[in-house]
Amino acid sequence: MKRAFILLYFFILAFTSKAVEPQTNQPIIPDEYTHSVDSLALYLECNCDTEEEKLKTLYIWMTHTFRYRMFEAFVAGNQREGEEKEIQVLLDKRTGVCRDFSLLFKYVAQAMDIPAFFVEGYTKDSQGYIQREAHAWNVAKVNGKWYNYDTTYGMGYARNNEFVSRPTMEQYMVPSSEFMKTHMPFDPIWQLDEHPKTYQAFDQPTEHGKEVYQPLFNYNDSIIAYSKQNKYQQSLALQDRILHNGTANALVQYLLDVNGSNIKVHHHNVVYESYKESMKYYSQGWDEMKLFNRYKLANFRPKKNVLEVKAWLDSAQANYEKAKQVMIGVSNPPETISKAVGNLNRYIDELHTLIDQQWAAFNEHYKKELKKLKK
Repeated sequence: MKRAFILLYFFILAFTSKAVEPQTNQPIIPDEYTHSVDSLALYLECNCDTEEEKLKTLYIWMTHTFRYRMFEAFVAGNQREGEEKEIQVLLDKRTGVCRDFSLLFKYVAQAMDIPAFFVEGYTKDSQGYIQREAHAWNVAKVNGKWYNYDTTYGMGYARNNEFVSRPTMEQYMVPSSEFMKTHMPFDPIWQLDEHPKTYQAFDQPTEHGKEVYQPLFNYNDSIIAYSKQNKYQQSLALQDRILHNGTANALVQYLLDVNGSNIKVHHHNVVYESYKESMKYYSQGWDEMKLFNRYKLANFRPKKNVLEVKAWLDSAQANYEKAKQVMIGVSNPPETISKAVGNLNRYIDELHTLIDQQWAAFNEHYKKELKKLKK
């Protein structure tokens, strides 16, 4: 009840609190809405009419509010277990790095049902020099088109080992044709280009006077497929796309190494989840089979309706088939759980044999009733 009251209070306040226009003439989100993803999204939904206005207000608030935390290395990867914690630390301390800013932007956009993704890659400066650290930014789909948003570069720059706050709109809603002059995603899918550049073409723009592009690539279809994949499938697809996008520099190779480790972790998790799901169906099938077996050992006493008895075996059969189907999708289980997977496959096969035996006993005992049912 208390939680419902608090949410109702914020909802009413969101409609009655309009964005403040400070001297900079930039919209500021009231502080009470800036300490969680949900409250930020709520305020933007209530006070902004279009997707573009929502993301613009979010971008301006972020670039005017946060400060970049110097001397902290970017860590690339696909581990997402701590994302919510990272975002909360950013909202509490108001300082972070590109990963933190990009995660927050993605989560708030998605909370407003705006398609948005976290992108990892690397950049080069206006002189064409590749930056030594990896970087992170966002892509979002507004009014049916994809755009790039870099809140980190949009909030300022480093000078003499210190962060200088200088918000700019230059990194807001940038078309890929312009954005890719300075930003190179590790995953070619986020170039948002039907002919993505190779890494060499970005690092060294001319090769014998001509940039190197990949064959025709339907990035929209790839993004749709990516959205439906689990982490293991995403990591496998990422590895394949990177390996087919030209020679990797040191930064790309670093991402490949990290992603290779993630593939092992995600594969273990996928196999383990499949094992648990299959074990659930196996246990349910075993229990239903035992119900029939106990009734059979009691000489089918007390008398029950044939369809009630048949339902036990139907359920046992259905759960066996589900357990078997799940395990068919499990391949190359990690060594740590390979023995358990092998044992479960054996148990499932044994259950199949037992169920067949029970069906034979059922058909023999109820053959007269079954004939009547067929008539």
